[in-house]
Amino acid sequence: MNDKLLLLQPPFFRFCGSHNDRIAPSLSYLSSILESRQIDHEVFNADTTNSNRYWSMSYLFNNFSYFKDAVDNKSPLYDEVVEYIMGTGIKNVLILGADPLVPTTDMGSPFIGANFSKRLRKHGIYTIGLGPYYNLDTERFVADFNCILKGEPSISIVDILKNKTTGVVESKPLALDIIPSYKKITPFQGKDDLVFTSFGCLYPCEFCIAGKQYRLFGRPVRSIKPEVVVKDILQRKSDRIYIGDLNFSDSKLENLQALCEAFKEGKINKDLVVEMRTDKITEKSVALLKELGVKTVKIGVESFSRDILKDARKDRHDNLLQTAVSLLNEQNISFIFYLLLGGQESEHFNLEDFKENIQRFKPLSTITSIWSYDLSRDYRYDTHFSPIALKRWGISEDVFHEMIRSQNEMNVTVGKVISDH
Repeated sequence: MNDKLLLLQPPFFRFCGSHNDRIAPSLSYLSSILESRQIDHEVFNADTTNSNRYWSMSYLFNNFSYFKDAVDNKSPLYDEVVEYIMGTGIKNVLILGADPLVPTTDMGSPFIGANFSKRLRKHGIYTIGLGPYYNLDTERFVADFNCILKGEPSISIVDILKNKTTGVVESKPLALDIIPSYKKITPFQGKDDLVFTSFGCLYPCEFCIAGKQYRLFGRPVRSIKPEVVVKDILQRKSDRIYIGDLNFSDSKLENLQALCEAFKEGKINKDLVVEMRTDKITEKSVALLKELGVKTVKIGVESFSRDILKDARKDRHDNLLQTAVSLLNEQNISFIFYLLLGGQESEHFNLEDFKENIQRFKPLSTITSIWSYDLSRDYRYDTHFSPIALKRWGISEDVFHEMIRSQNEMNVTVGKVISDH
């Protein structure tokens, strides 16, 4: 029997007319685990095209019917991907329904993942589901797969594949000494720029599914040893590295210093992008960021309204943001603002106040997301660019488009954006 495994990153942005070349980190970690056990496999990112331009968030918002059709299992792109898989002869497929290691990003849909599973199972293919929504809303999806790996990607995949396990398997934690592998990517190599120095997030932010997931796991944030991080970065082809930690802000100063020393010893010469909370941007931490080679910091500003921040359980004093921006400017580190539209306090959003603050702080760019993924509601069509979610919060589409105008042509997370405004 052919026990080869296909690790599938289903289309997400391709359903919307765009693409995503970044390899989902969970699949690269699983690939490393499978390699160590000499288990034959491929990693297939069905969301890539290798184009060097991306449609803007505004375009995705305006053409949201494409994504809705995908969730409703109507797009012919399903047939294209299933055709490819059938052509490989592989009879075992792990399907990602978003990535449990980076659940703050639109890297997949649990409903699209389930649609692929149901289609593949009709052809006798054994399917495994992995993703944050399968962790938090397991009962909804368990019948769609032969097996759900509940938790992080881990060594648990080996026994699942060997025994063709059915039902739900509680995953072991991802080991901290594993260096992800990019050797089995097909048909394109894709982007390999997403690196971790820790796993986990325990913040209670209401708008983010990451903390909810990791509180379910019931374990603290775990740090990867600096020497392992260095080995990982040295294998990457990308000149710019995006540190994907959900809690990089909380790295102790001594841990950042150890990382700096390891980078020097390993002769790491990469431009880094990191994510930080405003209350963690201090004179000492910024000096270490500079020493590490950080060129851009993505700051979780979310809103300039105190009421909205309180609703999001992410309170912040105004002077913290001013201090953070001043410290980054002093070190010539650029910064990007994460901004959020939605929440029960949406009536407190003030567009003129938003414009004034953008002019005041002058971020390199902004990343505007619509508050989505409330699992107590019907979240089938939720994305960070969903007009359905926007309408739920009673916010005008004109407001969304006005905020999108503050975004730069070069999106650090994605790449060069095709402007449509």
